[in-house]
Order: sequence, then structure tokens, then C-alpha cells
Amino acid sequence: MIRLARRLVAKMRLEIPRAKRVSDSLFVIVLSLILLSLAGQYSKYSWGHPQLKGFVPIFYLDYESTVPTWYSAAALGLAGSLLALIAVAKYRARPTSLSLGDVVWTALFSFRRRNCDISRTAD
Repeated sequence: MIRLARRLVAKMRLEIPRAKRVSDSLFVIVLSLILLSLAGQYSKYSWGHPQLKGFVPIFYLDYESTVPTWYSAAALGLAGSLLALIAVAKYRARPTSLSLGDVVWTALFSFRRRNCDISRTAD
């Protein structure tokens, strides 16, 4: 059983997507969130629907605890995790090559602050 698992793992190849494809995907996500926020604000001020069944406040870019803020936190968390993974791989490849800069950048990208007392979700 262990031999079979080792053979399967040895045959698996991790394919990393191209940087252009990743950046295009992230751009489309950010643009979609901006357009949804603009559509909500247009609905709020042009048609007089301040809530629109929760659509307006949940996609508004200026509020806390909305889809855009969760996306931003997830993107920063993923960047920090990937940076930590790169630092660990770099350290394992050459144990003396981990610099203070690697640790500082990992800490900066991994640090996420929550404002629990300042939460604006509605006008």
C-alpha cells in the first residue's frame, strides 16, 4: 500500500499556471467586484432601492464585512501563505540562506487585522 502511494505521488506533477493567466483572472475578479458595487450604487441612487434584497450593502466597496473586503483579506492571506511556503522551501534547499528579509515579508503579508468594533454594513 505504501509503495503504491509513493508511486502515485512520484507520478503526480504540479503544474503552476502562467503568471499572465493568474493576473488576468485576478483582474477579472476585481473588475467584477467594482462593477457589482457600481450597479448597487446606481440602483440605490437612481431607482431608490437602498437595499435591493441585501445586494447593495454586501457589494459596496466602502463598507466592512462585504464580499470585496473578504476577497481582499483572502488574497492577502494567500499571498502570505505562498510567501511562507517559498521561504520554507528556500530554507530546506539551503538552510543558511533564509534572510531576515524573507521573514519580514512573510510576516507583513500574513498579518491581517480585524476591526471588530468598526463595522459599517448599512447607511
